[in-house]
Amino acid sequence: FDATPPRGAISLGAVTNEGFEIMGESNKNGTVRFVVVPSANEKKPTFWDVMFGVGYGQKQPTSTLAENTTESYERWFYGKYDDDPSMTFGPVSAKGVFNVSGVGANALGAASAAVAVGVASGSAVVEGLSSETAYDVYAVVSDAAENPATGQTINHNVTVLTILNVVTLDDTP
Repeated sequence: FDATPPRGAISLGAVTNEGFEIMGESNKNGTVRFVVVPSANEKKPTFWDVMFGVGYGQKQPTSTLAENTTESYERWFYGKYDDDPSMTFGPVSAKGVFNVSGVGANALGAASAAVAVGVASGSAVVEGLSSETAYDVYAVVSDAAENPATGQTINHNVTVLTILNVVTLDDTP
């Protein structure tokens, strides 16, 4: 049983006129979930917003608090989250999930605390954004228990990682 959340970091890769690369690192094999929002947003996505792949301000007037965890996440994961008319969120320009993995990043429990961030790495390319526009990236790192063995939990680092004010390039020749 592994109850130790992963530690992680994100950084910016190449920037183009319609997107950019997000690079993720962790001390454990797992995933990085991210949302990309316009930098002009005054409110920033929370941990749960990032997990659900939505912008700030979850509003569920007819839902219980339990709805804000497992069931809502599953709707997003299976592509049904954005179709729920009772939900209202801030704008999201892009969202996604990518794997981070590496040799030596499979330590579990307390043993994983001694493993350096960066042993597991991965990246995603975000495309389809507007040129010459500023965006913010918000991400959450989860460990590899995405397909957990019976009785094992999925561990998330509740710290929302950020890359602020990424400006896409000019697309004029």
